[in-house]
Amino acid sequence: MQSTEARADDAGPRARREIGDSASRAVRRAREARIGRERVPRPPLPRSRMQNMNEPLPVRRQTVRQKVRIGGTKLYVDVGFYPDGRPGEVFIVAEKTGAERRWHYDEIARLASKLIQRGASLEEVAEGWLWTRGKICGPVQGHPQIKSATSMLDFVARMLLVDYCGRTDLAHMEKGTP
Repeated sequence: MQSTEARADDAGPRARREIGDSASRAVRRAREARIGRERVPRPPLPRSRMQNMNEPLPVRRQTVRQKVRIGGTKLYVDVGFYPDGRPGEVFIVAEKTGAERRWHYDEIARLASKLIQRGASLEEVAEGWLWTRGKICGPVQGHPQIKSATSMLDFVARMLLVDYCGRTDLAHMEKGTP
């Protein structure tokens, strides 16, 4: 009489062979079914409206730097311009934040700059940042029209929209008001 271990060893290879045979039969059947069928072409993917519209900034360009303090943290926002005066790039630098947070702001600004240079409107890009919430938030010191922000990105969006897109509905104070 065989032990239970010996019977398990004998059943193992046989079971594996049966599984392998059934799998190869299934693959063979699928191949045979495909041979008689015509391949239906997929419709082309829609082209982005921003594709092939890359308008790089000149090497020397005008830049405006806005320095503010949000909830005790200094924030610098640099906006670079095309020769005709349109904004073409954005840089965001926050002091006293960790390296990872700084990296995130760098990447967000870099992607926003690429979108703007490839044809997206500044308003379209900045509206995605409105009302975002973040750890650094609160009263804004240093901007004449924006007095509070729910995050650094919320401030950057408000600044871009108020200063460069004429969206006075997002300003907390009218221009020129003390």
